[in-house]
This record gives sequence, C-alpha cells and structure tokens, in this order.
Amino acid sequence: LLTQNDIVEDYNESIMKRNLDIISRQISRPERINLLRFLSQSKPKKSIYFDDYVLSFQALRLQKKLEKKYNTRLDFEVLKISEGGEHKFLSSYFNQNIKHQTGSILKPIIYSILLEEEIPEEITLKPIALNLKSGKWEPRDHLKEGETVVSIKSAIQRSLNIPIVSMSKDYGFDKLERRLEEYIPSLKKPLKEYPAQLLGSIELSLKQVGDIYQKYISKVCHNTGAKYVYTSLVDPSVTTVSSRSKGLKGLKFFGKTGTSNNSLDNWFVFHDGRELIITWFGYLGGRKAKSFRMSGASTSYEILKGYLLTRGRRVGEFSCD
Repeated sequence: LLTQNDIVEDYNESIMKRNLDIISRQISRPERINLLRFLSQSKPKKSIYFDDYVLSFQALRLQKKLEKKYNTRLDFEVLKISEGGEHKFLSSYFNQNIKHQTGSILKPIIYSILLEEEIPEEITLKPIALNLKSGKWEPRDHLKEGETVVSIKSAIQRSLNIPIVSMSKDYGFDKLERRLEEYIPSLKKPLKEYPAQLLGSIELSLKQVGDIYQKYISKVCHNTGAKYVYTSLVDPSVTTVSSRSKGLKGLKFFGKTGTSNNSLDNWFVFHDGRELIITWFGYLGGRKAKSFRMSGASTSYEILKGYLLTRGRRVGEFSCD
C-alpha cells in the first residue's frame, strides 16, 4: 500500500498484484487508473514514493479536466530535483528532451544579473521602443490606470515586461548577453537584435531549465541580486499566483510562472530548500491558429498547489544560515 510514510521497494509482480488488490477496494476507479499509469512508468527495482504518485495524480487530473474543456489533447512534464541532486521525471509522454518556449520563468535569472551592483527603489513604466533590423519592437504590459513608476520588487512580483527591457538596455545588451550565456548557451545572438528572449521567446527543455535554476539557486546566498530576487518571490500571496493561493496562506516558497505562445506553453518553477520542481503544461500539436485561455498560474501552478496540499508533508524552508 502506498501511504504518506511508506515506500514500496523492489516490487515484483506478485507483490504488486496483492497491493493493487488492496488498493482497488479503497480508491475510486479514476484514481486506480491514474495509479496504474504511474506504476507503468516507474522503473523496476526503483523505490516508489507517495510524493511522486501525488504529483503525477495532480497532473493527470488537470490534464483530463482541461482536455474535456477544450476537446483536444494536452500534455504535461514535471521535473523534480532533490536537495541531493536526484532527478525524477514525470510526463504524459515518453520523450524527455522536448523543448518549450519558456515565457517569464527566466526573468529571475535576468534580474539577478541586473541587480548585482545596485538595486534601485523604482523603475519607470514609460513605454520603450527598440529599432531592430527586423523592425520596431515594443514590450507591453497590463498596467494600472495612471501608473508611471513601479518598485523593483513589485516589477519582479508582477512579472512586468517594460521594466526588465528598460533595465537591460541601460545595463547594456552586449554585457548582459555575455552574462546570460553562462546560464543559457543556446541564447540567440546578438541579444540586442533578439530582445524578446528576455521575455521568454527562447525554447528549452525541462532539464535545461533545471540546470539553469540549480546554478541560480547556488548563488542566492552569495549574490546580492540573486538573493533580492529570490526573496521577492517567496510569498505566493503577492505574486502572479496570488488569486489562486488562498489555500496556501502563510506558506513561503520560491515560485515563478511562465506563459507563452498563446498559452500553448505554461510553466511553474518551485523551490523550497528541499526540492526544485519544474512543471510544464500545454499543447504539443500543430500550433497554427491555436490558442487557449490558460496560463502558468491556472495550469502548472495548480498541479504544484494540489501536490503541496495533498502530499501530507510540510513545505521546506530555504535558508542561507
């Protein structure tokens, strides 16, 4: 039996038949189907943890709900990286190297570089236009009426576009490009001609995103900019998931959403000191003329939230002490 405190180890066919017979009397048919699907993707001779099943169940449940709503196939991927570096991959398909457009999940990395030397109190929201070889390009935001400036912390928490592009221009696109290459070797260059990458128009696999965030988190306790950004995003009640976080009142964890490609790619990055979890949810079919009313907050974050609320374990707390 899978419980919150037990691990099923080195299972064989006879043991699984007995355990599944017990489980089948205690859970609903949809839950039983999800459990069998989860077990079918588990590797023989590997421990099966209740946490992993809960995460898989939450992803499958959201997948079925939204597939019914949109009447089309949707998919998910989840990468869990433990404090000790162990990687676990869950998905609705078997290819682990698919790349997706990242949306805003890379903004914390960019801000950590921009704020290394100085952290200004406010930044202008004045529209900015860049004249590229491909034509004029302007980042846009949904702003409050009459809003002309914003605090840096609020810009980070609201995931605004204009401030990060303005600061990147002031910092120097060439200088920022050299720094970002340390995290993203596949960055399209020159950055000054492809600034939309700052807002997420770059495709990465979950493993690549995991590597980027592991490098970023390793600097949080030693880098002023990295620490400021991290601590700005540890309260879900003031970030882009605030309207969906009532059930998590009082909990503190790093979280960043990302939405791109007309909601075809939706992300959430979670870290609590014990584990780093990267979740992608979206559509993999032909993308021409396709769009959905989805976001990182309404999909990938919902999977993570369900996981935190039902796994029966407290959220960890990251500390530099």
